[in-house]
Order: sequence, then C-alpha cells, then structure tokens
Amino acid sequence: MQLPQATAAPSQLPATQFQSVVSSPSTFVPPPSLPAAAPQQINQPARMYQAPFDDPLLIYRPVQPHWFYNTNVENKVFWTPFSLVDSVCLEETHQHLLRSEAVSGVIATNGGRFDVDLEKRVRKSVYWSAIDNEIRRCTWFFRGEGESRFLPYEEGFAARLEDEYKTAMTTNAWNRRLEFANGEVVVMHNHNVIVHFKAEAVADVWGTSEFIHRGEHGVMRPRVVKRGVEDVEQIEDGEPSRVDHLVFIVHGIGSFCDLRFRDVIECTEGLRLHSLALMETHFSEASRLGAAGRVEFLPVQWHKSLHGGPEGVDRHLKSITLPSISKLRHYTNDTILDVLFYTSPKYCQMIAEAVGLEVNKLYNLFLSRNPGFDSTKVSLAGHSLGSLIVFDLLAHQGAPSSNAEEENAVAPDLESGDIEEAIESQVEKEETLQEVLEDLGLVEYVQTFEKEQMDLDTLIMCNADDLKDLGIPMGPRKKLLTFIQGRSEEKRAEADALKQRAQRQEHNRAKQEDDANSAKSGDGRSNSVAAIYTIGQAGTGQLSVAYPQLQFNPCAFFALGSPISVFLTIRGEEKVCDDYKLPTCPAFFNIFHPFDPVAYRIEPMINKNFYLKPVLIPHHKGRKRMHLEIKESMSRIGNDIKQKLIDTFRSTWHSVAEFARSHRSAQQEEIEELQRAALDMAMQDIKSDQGFDGSLEDMSDTSSIMNEEEVNIGQLNGGRRIDYVLQEKPMESLNDYLFALASHACYWDSEDTILLVLKELYSLQNVVPDANRPPPGQERLAGAGAPQVDLLQGVAHLQTVQASMQNQLPAAPAGGAYGRPLMPQYFPNASSIPATQFAGSYTPHFGEVPPSQAPHGAEPPPPSSRGAPASTAVPSAGGLPPPPLMGFQRKH
Repeated sequence: MQLPQATAAPSQLPATQFQSVVSSPSTFVPPPSLPAAAPQQINQPARMYQAPFDDPLLIYRPVQPHWFYNTNVENKVFWTPFSLVDSVCLEETHQHLLRSEAVSGVIATNGGRFDVDLEKRVRKSVYWSAIDNEIRRCTWFFRGEGESRFLPYEEGFAARLEDEYKTAMTTNAWNRRLEFANGEVVVMHNHNVIVHFKAEAVADVWGTSEFIHRGEHGVMRPRVVKRGVEDVEQIEDGEPSRVDHLVFIVHGIGSFCDLRFRDVIECTEGLRLHSLALMETHFSEASRLGAAGRVEFLPVQWHKSLHGGPEGVDRHLKSITLPSISKLRHYTNDTILDVLFYTSPKYCQMIAEAVGLEVNKLYNLFLSRNPGFDSTKVSLAGHSLGSLIVFDLLAHQGAPSSNAEEENAVAPDLESGDIEEAIESQVEKEETLQEVLEDLGLVEYVQTFEKEQMDLDTLIMCNADDLKDLGIPMGPRKKLLTFIQGRSEEKRAEADALKQRAQRQEHNRAKQEDDANSAKSGDGRSNSVAAIYTIGQAGTGQLSVAYPQLQFNPCAFFALGSPISVFLTIRGEEKVCDDYKLPTCPAFFNIFHPFDPVAYRIEPMINKNFYLKPVLIPHHKGRKRMHLEIKESMSRIGNDIKQKLIDTFRSTWHSVAEFARSHRSAQQEEIEELQRAALDMAMQDIKSDQGFDGSLEDMSDTSSIMNEEEVNIGQLNGGRRIDYVLQEKPMESLNDYLFALASHACYWDSEDTILLVLKELYSLQNVVPDANRPPPGQERLAGAGAPQVDLLQGVAHLQTVQASMQNQLPAAPAGGAYGRPLMPQYFPNASSIPATQFAGSYTPHFGEVPPSQAPHGAEPPPPSSRGAPASTAVPSAGGLPPPPLMGFQRKH
C-alpha cells in the first residue's frame, strides 16, 4: 500500500512568525527516533491519536504557573523556583496588574531579603549589593540531550504552546506540528509525548542558510517538553514569616570564606538553609505550637571597603607586587595581608568603621522592613578575623574612646582655621565632568560618559583598561590618565596636609604636658614623643582606635574559629580578669574545630589553673560520634588495666616487704620505709609518664566530663563555659594535618554549630528542642521544677499490677522482696516504710525503668527471667516465675 500524498510540505508553508499544521489522516509526521526516509519504509498510513472523551484526566485544565528566577554560577545560568508562598503571592499580584488594579508591583520574597519588580521582571537584593536576577512566569519546560534539569521557556513561547495544547485537547486532534520562524519545530504526539526539535543552520552551495534537524547518524535528537511544574522541580513551602532572632555574620580574611570559593553572602545563605532544616527537625513541636519562627542571618562585608575604591589598598599593592607567581601573590594580597592591615592604626580604623556602619545600616533597614520585630533579639557572629573585629567592637561599647579628650583638644584649632580653609578650597575646586572634558579638549566624548552614567568621581576611579573598554583612542586616553593621576595626587596631598597639621598640634600639646610634668618633678629634660596607646598588662599595646557605637545591645556573640586570645596575648593582655565582661553583650561563645590551626582557647586566659577541656558540642543527631566513643572506651579500658597492674605490683611489693620486715632490725626497717617512699614516688612518675594521674580528666580525650553548669569560669559568658569544641569526623581523625585547612572553613556547613546557636538563642525565650522536651503526660523523677513521684503510691500501684497478673505472690521476707536487700538508689526512704509495702518490688533489668521512676498512669514492665539461673526460675502459684536474683544493681 502506498502512502497518500501530503497536502503540503513544511518547506512550502508561508514564512510567518508561527505556523501550525494539523495533520489529516493522510498526513504523516515522522517520530523522533526514525530517519528522514522513514515514510518509504512504512507500509500503512499513520493514524491520528484518538483520545477517549469519557476519560476525566484528558479534560483540558489551565496550567498552573510558577515563578522562577535565574542565577549565574560559573558562567552557567540556573533557574530556581520561588517558594510556594512567594509564587502564589507573585501570581496574585500579577493578576491584579493584568486587571489594571492599583496595587504595588514590588513584592518582598525570600524571607524579605529580595524585592521582585513584576513590571520589570527583575529580583533585587535588599541588604547587600548584587546583580539583579531575571524572573519568569513559567508554565512549559524543556530538557535537552545530556541535561538533568528542566529549563523554562520564555513566557511568549510558552503561551503559544499552551494555546495549541488547548486546541488539541478540546478538538481531540493530535500529531500537531508547530513550526517557528527560527527553524525550530515542536511536535505534539499526544498529551504526554511532546518533543522539541532545535534547528541547526547550514549553508548550501548557493550561500543560502537552511535549517536541518539532524543528530548523529542522521537521527534527530529532540528536547523533552514538559507542561506544568509538577515533577520538574521540588518546590519548597517557604520560610516562616515571623523572625524571632537576627544574627549579623562578619566574615574573616579574604573575599572568599571557604574552600569552594564562596563569599560571605553565599556562605550565609547555606547557613540559613541549615538553620531552617534544623528548625523542622529539632524545634518542630515549638514551631507547631507557634512558639518558634525562624532565625534570620545577614552578612556584614568589610573586605570591599578595605581593598576597593579610591582609598583602597589594592591600588598601592598593585604597584609594588612582583609579576612572578601572580596567583599566589594575589591570594596573599587578598587574604593574608588583611591580618597585617588590621594591626595598622590607619586600616584598623577603616575596618572598624566599615563593620560598625554596615551593622547599624543593616539593623535600621531590617527594622524598617519588619516593624513587628523585637529589637532586643539581635546577636553577632564572626569567623576568623571577623570574630576579633567584633570582639574589639563590643569591648569598646558603652564607653567613650580612649582618645576622646585628645580629639576635643585638637578639634577647636582645626575647626577654626585649617580645616575650614581646606573645605572651602575643595568646594571652589569642584567641577563637573563636562567642564573637565572641555578643558582637556575632549568634549566629543561627553555623550560616551553620559551613556555609561559616569560622573567626575567615577572617572577618577577609572584606569587605562576601563578607558580602553569605553572605546577611547590612545591620545585622549593619555590625557584622561594624566588628569586622573594629577587629581588623585592633589586629593592625597590635601589629606596628608590635614593629617600633618593635626599631628603637629597633637605633638605640641603632648610636649606641653611633658614639660609641665617635668617641671613638677624637677627634671628639665624631655626627649620623648607622646603617642596614644591602649596599654596592656605587660605595658605594651596597640595604637588606640575610635570604634563606632552600635545602636543595639546584642544578646550573644558567637566566635567561630577565633584567634582572639592570641591577639590579646600579642597586645600584652596575658590575663582576662574573672569579673570582666563585654559592656553590652552578656553571652560569649568560643566555638572551634579541634584541628583548626587559627582557633585558640579563651578559658585558660581567665584562670591559669583551669584544667578542664572544652565542652564537647553534641552531634545534631544525638550523643557522640562512634569513633569518639570507641576511642574513649579504649582509653578508659587501658587506664583501668594500667591501674590494676600498678595496684597488683604495689600489693606484691608490700607483701614481700612485710615478710622481710619481720626478720629485720629497727635500722633496717627505717631503710625499708625509705625504699617504700622511693617506690611510691617511682610509681607516680610512671603514671605521669603514661599520661594517667588517676583523675577524672583523663576519662575524656576531647572534652571535659564535668557538667558545664557545675563550673564557674569568669563573667565573660555569665559564669558559664566559654570554649566549645566540635566533634571531628571519622575521616578527619585519620590525619589532622591533612584536614587542618578545611577545618577552619567547616563552620558554615556545620549542623552541630548551627544547632548550638539555635539552642542558645531560643533559650532566651524558654523554647527547648524536641529532644529535651518530656513526652506528653510524663513527669520526671528529679530535676528543676519537676514534681516528685510519691514512693508509696508507686509501690501500691506496683502491688496492684502484679496482683492482677498473678493469682498469688510468695511472701516477702522482712529484709525485702525474695530475700534481697532493698536498693537505696530506687527507694531512698525505705527505712521508714514497712517491709510489707515491698512485697511486689523487683530489681529492674538493664534498660527497664524502676517503679519509682515510672510516670503516673503507666504500668511498669513485668518481671522477667532474663539473666537468672535456671534454679531460680521456679514458677509461682500464678504461673509466672519470680523476679531474677541478678539484675541492674549498683555495686557498693
């Protein structure tokens, strides 16, 4: 059978922007997996897909749109869906705008950190500077060959696909071929199979471009087309609207914060995602009851203010950096030198002002966008050098700076004379960009700079490469560079002149004070130049810095991988007083990884004799990691064996000595006493050499075994412990040197660290995690505020339960049930209770709850014969054996 001839070939169709051809029963559309010559190989005509009209699933329903935004990561564009709450809000506002209703087209999304302008189709960041993201109302998606994710079509393209899909569904006519002007073709075989052929332009011998749909071996490789967002992306529900706490994150050295080269914005975003996940797993009950919302983390950037701009250090470093090993030198200039810059008075002042001003700006902006937020629930966190910056900033809050008097003494002279003249001269010299270009004879480039929205200040910040990118020729470019260099030198000279005048006035004032002091002491000699220092315990220090004042009092300060203590030591602060605390911050936590090469402890600076190890941060899934438990168990077993061997050797030696003493004279006994004392000293030396002194400290390898609430260590953290150590991973324990660098950047993705922060913050409003919450209706036997279980009621309840399970119980002797003494750990008041009250008592097995600890209304576990000898398992009159003689008893 031969195929009927088609009505028209696709190449003969009119060249319109969009064409649709509905195939008749005689029209054949080749499937995507067949070559172009497939019609000659098929012996029967293609049949149109007939959808059953009685199938309710094939009734046309409008597609549900979802909003996406794009991000650029390593020159790759990724489309990320908005949360369900944000997408619904955007769609409602979009529908209002379509109906021309008077509503605002700017919507806050992503927890209020981004604003979406629906009219411009962009997403803008609120709290930091970033490139605007394109947003899109997505209904149709495609996935290319070798790709794993679906990408959304443009809104116009998706609208045309939806119109054709609606027509096909309502008329039940499929195998529709949709051709576009760019040569792309979309074929709708049925409601489930829709493919998209991407055209490839090839020039023929006449130079005319034609589009072909060809893959390897002539087989077409189409795109998979998907309608709707279902099964395309996993959509998050959205963040809780209520913010309970606000935490500002200050980064450390460099523009990147971890080994994946993420900046502080990306690291803070990852920290925020971990926080939301931990809120769902560890604070689910509090969230369900409305007692907990979420914690907002905002990044604080200071690296750009130090390195960028006209006063940044990169301009100076660029001219003095050698060209060899450029990447290593760039890394050194961008990261390691930040530590040296912070020790400089000039750049330390610059960094402190940048952090203080940025924190205050973010704080005011957040309050303006969240009017219902409790302004007292604000905390600070710093990583690496950022923790030192925050510590210095908090240490100088609530008190005037050390050089306030000097500034007041210098200010009148400057305000009355030189500074005013300098300011007036600067105002007179102010020019516009057009005037400067006219003076240089480059008026024809005014439109070029206006097109790029550049003013005179922006021009001064440009270099040769920037001017070259603007398309300015060599001659005009040299003129502009000469002008820029001269103007920069003028501003630098003016600033240096003002500083020199202030320094001269300060020097004269200090000299006058020294002369006055020398005159009082009778010594006329004075050859020292005064300088303002913050003096430490050892008589040294760093140059004083005027730290800005924060507009709030933080609840807590979290230092992550912090070198605070080593910098205090460098400044001469060898000891921190017990009563010292930050003026406006009552809580301070020093969190570090055990292999972090930058982290140092704080507690030994408060108490030199403090022997306890840092508090071990629990794993977010509970308890310790397995390798740490095994390590501690082996250490405990080794110490026990060592102690037993030493005790055995000592006992044997004393036995031999006692036997020899009975056969010796008094003089020989004195010699024996000296030998015994020497032996004891030798045994102590052996213990110390082996690292075991019999104390409880050696029972734990990484953390203190004592409860942190039992230790009072200064007032820096309100009397609580300060140093907290993370648990290393099993892989990290193999070689601590290999993972040292990675451990310094592990805090951003450490769920243990984030959970500790959440616990401390929510403890301020008496919200505890689910793991610390007792089950409903259960009362603890002991604890703060927990009601005590009445012992007599517990015993009576036990008798009632056992009497119902057994027809008859054997009589209990006077000493206790079944001839065993009563256990004081379970029955502390047993001496005041008649023995007949304990006829039904039993010894619980390992893992069973004693009767006195059982909650009201709960039945205790029935007695069992596990662990009992065969001779004791004698059935009673009721058919049940008596409780075993062996159980979980405390040895005395």
